[in-house]
Order: sequence, then C-alpha cells, then structure tokens
Amino acid sequence: MTTAGDTAIDRAGAAPFVSRGGTAAELVAAVDWSAHPLGPQAGWPPALAAMLRFILTSPESMYIVWGPQRTFFFNDAYAPLLGPRVAQAMGAGFRDLWADAWPAIDTMVARALAGEGSEFEDFHIPMARYGEAEDTWWSFSFSPIYDDAGAVAGMLCLTNEVTARILAQRAEQEAEARNRQILDSATDFAIVSTDPRGRITQWNEGATRTLGWEKAEMIGEPLDRIFTPEDIAAGRPAHEMTMALETGAGRDERWHVRRNGERFWADGQVTVLRDEAGAANGFVKVLRDRTDKRLVEEELRALNATLEDHVAREVDARIRTEEALRQSQKVEAIGQLTGGVAHDFNNLLTVIKGSVDLLRRPDLTEEKRRRYTDAISDTADRAVKLTSQLLAFARRQALKPVVFDAGENVLALRDMLHSLTGSQIEVTVEPGGDPCLVDADPSQFDTALVNMAVNARDAMAGRGTIRITLGAVSGMPAVRSHPAVAGEFVAVAIRDTGCGIPADRIDKIFEPFFTTKDVGKGTGLGLSQVFGFAKQSGGDVMVESVEGEGSTFTIYLPRAAARAAEAEPAAVAGVPAKSACVLVVEDNPDVGAFAVQALRELGHHTVLAADGAAALAELEKDAGRFDIVFSDVVMPGMTGIELGESVRQLYPGLPVILTSGYSSVLAKHGSYGFELLHKPYSIDQLSAVLQRGAARLQREPD
Repeated sequence: MTTAGDTAIDRAGAAPFVSRGGTAAELVAAVDWSAHPLGPQAGWPPALAAMLRFILTSPESMYIVWGPQRTFFFNDAYAPLLGPRVAQAMGAGFRDLWADAWPAIDTMVARALAGEGSEFEDFHIPMARYGEAEDTWWSFSFSPIYDDAGAVAGMLCLTNEVTARILAQRAEQEAEARNRQILDSATDFAIVSTDPRGRITQWNEGATRTLGWEKAEMIGEPLDRIFTPEDIAAGRPAHEMTMALETGAGRDERWHVRRNGERFWADGQVTVLRDEAGAANGFVKVLRDRTDKRLVEEELRALNATLEDHVAREVDARIRTEEALRQSQKVEAIGQLTGGVAHDFNNLLTVIKGSVDLLRRPDLTEEKRRRYTDAISDTADRAVKLTSQLLAFARRQALKPVVFDAGENVLALRDMLHSLTGSQIEVTVEPGGDPCLVDADPSQFDTALVNMAVNARDAMAGRGTIRITLGAVSGMPAVRSHPAVAGEFVAVAIRDTGCGIPADRIDKIFEPFFTTKDVGKGTGLGLSQVFGFAKQSGGDVMVESVEGEGSTFTIYLPRAAARAAEAEPAAVAGVPAKSACVLVVEDNPDVGAFAVQALRELGHHTVLAADGAAALAELEKDAGRFDIVFSDVVMPGMTGIELGESVRQLYPGLPVILTSGYSSVLAKHGSYGFELLHKPYSIDQLSAVLQRGAARLQREPD
C-alpha cells in the first residue's frame, strides 16, 4: 500500500522501500539504490561515503543532505526525532520529507548549500510530525559538505530538540510572574528578595510603604541600607543569611531604618530560597512595622498566618514548575525502565539465536528441526510484543570504551575534516611517532574532534589554518580549579588562526548552551560534549586563546598500556576434551530448556534448577557429579551472583559461569570475578565459555 509519504518520496527521486523498523544502517541497506539518482553505493563519491560512515557510527543526533536531489540520510540518534515518517525518510528528498517545516528553514538550508555554515539556538519550527500542528524548538547547526573537487555537494546538520526545556522555562516564567503578583498584593508587609550576595532583586509595594524607598531606587542595592549603622558594623545582615542557610529561616525583632532616617521597630523573617537541585539561590526578608507595642501579639499571629500561606503558595507554584521541568529528566527514568525490558528481551533473543545455530548443525532429525523452528516462531512473537514496548521508550546511550590508537583515528578523520571545513581552510595533522593508545569510546572521540574542528572553522570565518597535533605527555597541567595530575596522558591539540575568545568568557565556554557567537549562530553544545567526553574518560580539556590570534583546545586522555591494547586470544570453538556435567540454573522455562538442549547437543550432561535455592539443593545431594555451574544472574530470590558466592565458599573447586541479558549490579560492579556470558549467546560462544571453565578446572589444584 502506497502512503502519501511514499508518493512524496517517489517525486523526490528515491526508490520506495518496505517500511519497517531497524537501525539507520539497515534502512540504508534496504533502499534500492540502483533505481535512485545516486546509483548503487559502490559508485558513490568518497566524500559522501565518508560522511555517511561518520554519522552512522556517531552517538550524536545528525543527518546529511547530498546532491542535486537533496537526498536525506540520518543516524540512529536522529531517528526518534522523525516521528512516524522515519519509515520513509532514508533516501527521501529533503524538502518533500520536511515540507511542513520547510518555510522555517529554507533560507538557512540555502545558505549552507551555498557554502556558509550557521548555528541556531532555541529556534522555533512549526511542524506536524504526528498529524497535528505543533510548536517545536531546536538547537542545531548547518555545515556545508564539499566533494573531492572542493565544490559544495551537500550539508551536515547536528541537531537536538529542546522543546521540553523551552516549555519548562515558559512555565517557570509564568510562576515567577505569579510570585511577583503575590508580593505586590501583600501591601501590609515589606517583602524584599535578594540574590545570594544580598543584592536586592525584588521590592514590593509594602516595602515602599514601610521603608519609603521606591522599587527603582533599591533594585541592585545591598540589603544593608535598611539596617541600622550598629547592626551593619556588627555584621547583622550577613549573620541573618547565615542563620537562614543553616536553619531554613530566621526570625527576630529589631530596629530598622526608613529612607528619611527614622528608626522603627519591626518583626522580621529571613527565608532561604533554593533551586530544584537544593542549592541556595537567594533570600526573602519579610518585615512588619511593630512600633506600636500594643499590637505586637496580634500582629505577630497575623504575620505567621500570612507567611505560612505565602510559603504554601510558593511551594505550590514550584511544584507546578517542577512538573514541567521534569519532562527533561525523563530520559534517565526511561533508561532505568528499558533496562528491565532489555533483560526479558535478551532472554528471547537467546532462544532465537541458539535455535538458529542448532538448525545449522548437520544430520538434524526432522523432529528436532521442527522443534527448533517452532521455538523461533513462538519466541519471535513474544519479541514483537516486547519491541512494541521498547519503541515507546527513549534509549540511554553509555560510553563504550575500548583501547585504540588515537593517532590512527585522527588520520582517518583527516579527509572528512577537509570536507567539513572547506577548501579555504588548510588542515594539517601531525601525529606522534609512537602509538598513542587510549582507553575511551572511539565514536565519542571522533565526535569531539569534529566539534572542535567545526568550532575552529567558525572562529576563522571560513579561511585560515587548523593544525592538529598528537603525542604522549607526562602529567596533565592544572585545569581551571583542578590541580595538576601526574601520570601518562595522550594530548590531542587543535590550533586555529581565528578570532580568539575574550578573556572574560573563556571560563564559561564549556558550559552547556553557552556560546561566544552572535545570537542565532551558536548552540553552545559542541564544546560541552568535548568537556563531558574528556571528563568521563578520566581526562580533561583545556583552552588557550589570544584575541585576534587564535585558540588552542587540548584534550588530555589517560594513556593505556600496550598490554591493555592486546585482545585476549579467542577461545577455540567446540567442546571440552571430555564431556562435562553442567548444573543449569535458569528461572525462565524457555531459556532453561534451550540451554539444556544446547548443552546436550554439545555432548554434555545437564541438570536443570529453576532458582538458586534449587541449585544449592542439587549440590548438597552430590556436588561431585557436577563439573560446572551455569547460572542466570537475574532471578527471583537468590541472584546468580549470590549463588556463585555461595558455591565459591561451599565448593571452592567448582567453576561458576554466569549469564545475563541485563543486570544493574553487573553494570555497576562487574562480574565479581566470575566468567560471564552475555545473552543472547550462540552455541559456539556457549561451547567456548565451557572450554574456559573446564580449562580453569584443570589448572586449579584439587
């Protein structure tokens, strides 16, 4: 069935393909490129192939537009932003695909395709991704992509949707407006708000009536002005704030001063204001004129009631604001929820993958073939149900560190950096002579280099020199407020001949959403990614800059030892030299049955236990009959880790092999020294891990 989206894509020149789920790389493979104006992939220009490889392996949300047909490619991180049109997007014509958003972006696209990069922060784009008009906001950059001849052939977009943050900010502004109305309506009280330093930020009508100063005279002035000279000399204003920080609020009665110099006796309370993270961001001082001592008790009760009502209303307003802000915090909650679903999903994949491996074995009887085929079909149906749940959640991406040579990655990116920066910018790379091994996420490393190169390009207005140097160094210099760090590091420096960074802004450039560029020309997200990657990898990033001469950004990453870069020899597929008796511990009946069948096909004997308690009961009967314990980690009651620890204590010579699709304990603390087989696993992987277990048993003394 052809949809309206399919028709639009056909008009753009892309061959239609079956709408289905999958990674962006799988969607690229699904397009019939022989019928597309780009032609088969083997004939694509090197610049296009390099850019496509880059975005498909990057964790950042991005897409590219290429060629006269403006063919659209995107990566996995961008896919959720497409909404339902994701199924028809790969290879589509860019303008037809985003026809609803085109009036808002056509001018910027034209500039990028003319060779001019641009960046935008909190940019409003009306669209209708889900069939209804909606207001969305985005922070993104458009960068021209050059072909091998130096001509503009397309553009690269790095983008993030910030709609949730914009809506939260608007809700907070509305709450602040309501708070100001509350303050101004309380004309019987002098209510004064300050920043953390004691400078006045709000001044209500009650303060003007009580103290005599107008609001315009007092905003920005120190709160000291309403205290007596004696209290100022004694440090009373600072003392009140300190007490509020320690206790939450402080109250007393004392003399204060009006504008005309007259003193009056006032009952006052100071309350600390805190942001959503619990940090103090200001104070509120409430005063009531108590000069007439006959009204002290009565007015004190009225003040308490009013203050309590005021605090309650402010708390209610903050709760409503936090509800909007909480939208931006849902990613973490989604990651926790999908972790549990991933555990069940990997159980299903274990049955599917293992059954396929068993079907490939020679001399398979028809009865077994039918049994394995039925298992794949039944499990696939359950996987479809789980997939529908997973699609409702956002993914949480974590760093995937491996040991790699940073110099090789820099050299591999050189051609792509030429395409991003343009023919008027000279890019030189000077790798160190020795291998510069680091233990980090290579995709994040590549993205950090691209972000720094794009930042350097924009600082030079499209003309100049970018010099990239790399080498091993001893120690990391002091960075910002952190002292120098001893040790071996790899330093990657990018130097540009741009405009430089003003001295009063250089300490803020790594803050999220901060930019030194003009309004509408910078998202402030690129350098924040560089900083976060470096810190999470155990290093840091520093910047040196001189206005009018250029800047140097240097990433420091801990250097990995050469032995850490050598992969362990892969275990030889097959079965141990002798048949083993394996105690299988698995609470999922399907996975347990599959594991037992797979082990028997490999020539082993098995005993199946449904949980840790049942496994310990089997061992208590006769532990000597077992050669290996093969246990799931996540089980009701006793976990696989707890079972393994018990086996270590009770039966020291008996190897334990753990298997799991997902475990928060393993994610935080590792495998506790046990051999670990990740679900889903193949028959060969199962055989290999048993070999290692058997080999360990042979090495260890009785």
